[in-house]
Amino acid sequence: MAIIIKTKRPQELINSLNRAINRRAILTWVVDDMGDYTISREQWQFLAWMRPLILDDRIIFGIIQSRKFPMTKELYGVYHGRFVATLLSHFDLDIIDINVTPLLTEYDVVDNN
Repeated sequence: MAIIIKTKRPQELINSLNRAINRRAILTWVVDDMGDYTISREQWQFLAWMRPLILDDRIIFGIIQSRKFPMTKELYGVYHGRFVATLLSHFDLDIIDINVTPLLTEYDVVDNN
């Protein structure tokens, strides 16, 4: 599953997202030193991360599986759904188009074993 966001200024959108998280305007996510995002709520925190790939006209967010917890449909559904909701709630004017793929993609880091 990947979230594909078409935007005119992808790096500015990432910078704005990180600023909003760090200033606590967005409380549902935390960003780590590698620029990956995990849900801040204890129930879901550190079970997975969303990693951005920044291109010229888009950002592609893939999911990264925890080394300790298996990836489930519920887990990637929660992470993708909540991340999309956050982006639309805070950055709708910066987004031209947003798509979510239904299955794992080359942007995801998941051990299927």
